[in-house]
Amino acid sequence: MKKSGDKSWRERLAAGRAAAWYEKLFAVLMYLPLVMALIALPFLPERIPAHYDAAGLVTRWGSRFEVLILPPCVVLFGFFLRFMAKITGELSGNVWKKISPLIGCAALLVFQALMLFILYTSFGQVEDISRLFPWR
Repeated sequence: MKKSGDKSWRERLAAGRAAAWYEKLFAVLMYLPLVMALIALPFLPERIPAHYDAAGLVTRWGSRFEVLILPPCVVLFGFFLRFMAKITGELSGNVWKKISPLIGCAALLVFQALMLFILYTSFGQVEDISRLFPWR
């Protein structure tokens, strides 16, 4: 007789597929900034905006190779998130095992937006980003 706490093989298979789906999405989001930077690097101008002040004006110009600074940080952050999700899942139970990959994906999406912004301002040689935010 089946215990009420035991899961059927179908439920375990569905849970495994969901976990595999989140892991694949997480891996894609973790390595996507690196792929974007490596693809864009040959097409970037030699000099790109590297820093903006509070008014939105460029205060420092840098080499196009500076777009390669963020992607390794994102990859390291992704490994850190995986490590923390594993620890949290082991300590807190099944609920955190399901929620941690979603939180990690949301955090990595922020880095995707940042990388897109960096590439956009680099390609366009944007000297004043206050124009991009009309509500200011």
